[in-house]
Amino acid sequence: MNRFALLVFVWVVLALNVKAQEPTNKPVTIGVVFGFTGAAQAWSDYGRMGLELAQEEINNAGGIEGRPIELIYEDSKTNPANSVSAYRKLVTIDKVPFVIGNLWAFITNPLIPLAAKDRVILVSPTVMQEAAERTNDYFFTMGASVQSISAAVDTFFTHNKEIKSVGIFCWDDTWGQAHLKVWRERAIANGVTISAELCNVDFGNDFRTDVAKMAAKKVDAVIVAHMGDVILQRMQEQQFKPKVLATANILEEIKVKKSSPQLFEGIFITDWRPNDEFFAKFRKKFGRDPVLEAHNSYETLRSIAMSLKSNVKDHLQALRTVKYDGVAGLIDFSSSSFANKSTAQLYRVREGNFEQVH
Repeated sequence: MNRFALLVFVWVVLALNVKAQEPTNKPVTIGVVFGFTGAAQAWSDYGRMGLELAQEEINNAGGIEGRPIELIYEDSKTNPANSVSAYRKLVTIDKVPFVIGNLWAFITNPLIPLAAKDRVILVSPTVMQEAAERTNDYFFTMGASVQSISAAVDTFFTHNKEIKSVGIFCWDDTWGQAHLKVWRERAIANGVTISAELCNVDFGNDFRTDVAKMAAKKVDAVIVAHMGDVILQRMQEQQFKPKVLATANILEEIKVKKSSPQLFEGIFITDWRPNDEFFAKFRKKFGRDPVLEAHNSYETLRSIAMSLKSNVKDHLQALRTVKYDGVAGLIDFSSSSFANKSTAQLYRVREGNFEQVH
């Protein structure tokens, strides 16, 4: 009897040892909360493309120690309550250690305290530093700092020295107020008077009255934060022709909605464009340009993969070791929650192309 028990014991030990040595192909699951319906749909579609490109590269290179990355997508419907529900499903049911999302500040901010409570790492690809209402050890963002547009705004004013007054169409939330602060600072620094600031958060605004008010101020230039196609259309209708500086948001109207090219001819844009290699890879896979910060979603998944491949077993500590030159600038998780250290450049639209302005 003792001999039989010994044989069974030896067999079990050997079996367990063989099983332990066998490679596992069980996927590494990572959750994604994007607004695939609602106002953030275009941003989410491009964000998904950025993630898919990184996922393909990582898995083709062997994944995480032979395990492929699997992304579990949930739709926040561009709504804070739905964003929370989607996050909870990923954390409580799918048991993911990382959640990527969301893309806009007002649908990301409710998730930040939840990440700390659940000890789940939350990485937003695009929420800008100044738009995050709070932070903690478990929240990170790949969104660049609003302050990083400062040099590009200075270039706009120095390139157009005839500008003496400017009017601003701003978006009245944390993101918009952060931009407004920078625009004020740079206008003052360049000796330009701010003649009007018209701020709102109404997606249904047709801007006829706002543009008429701005035109009455006879400003030399306007800065457009959001809904640029609508504002530029009203300016065209009212024969109002100042210089125009826009945020990278206007690329949605130019590249996605494909509004009339005449509206955008000659306008200036601040943007963090990725390098030519990334442009080529993205075009080859998807047949379109990488806009709406698709490269930041790409970098988000790459960074998570780098942390998982490191020798550091604690996910949080591992992510804080990640530092590398990304496709649009330095990525560095070691010093703070804000990993994207890239600087925006100034571009001008010429016959549908984007020429960098120095």
